Amino acid sequence: MADPIITPPPIAPNRREGFFNERMDAFLAWLVTSQSEMAAVIAWMGARVAENAGAAQAAETARQAAEAAANSAEVSAGASAHVPNAAYDAGAKVWSNVDFQTYRAKTDHSDVAADPSADKVNWAGLSSPDAVAKRARNFSLWTGA
Repeated sequence: MADPIITPPPIAPNRREGFFNERMDAFLAWLVTSQSEMAAVIAWMGARVAENAGAAQAAETARQAAEAAANSAEVSAGASAHVPNAAYDAGAKVWSNVDFQTYRAKTDHSDVAADPSADKVNWAGLSSPDAVAKRARNFSLWTGA
């Protein structure tokens, strides 16, 4: 829709000046025209509001996706593959070879063969579903599995 145009009003009629009838006729004709022009302006404004609402929703969706990606990256940062029976200090981050989620060691431990996904005593899960999917995709690319 093109930007609407509002026709400027004619010189207003004034009983104290001459040409009152001619100016009143022009003013009344302008009122009829301005009614349809104002309806077009209102429709145009409604369309702009709807566009802005859609853009705001898209921006919010993008913000949420960026926040989720940042959280996922923060969770995964510094994590390495879990090694069975290795020694881990509390706070160490690893990712599971079984479910590809990131885990943080809750305790200092060693000689534990169980994968973090099966060991809730020593490990706490940190990953989001997006991080899991990414790790699974990367693992598949690395191993050809």
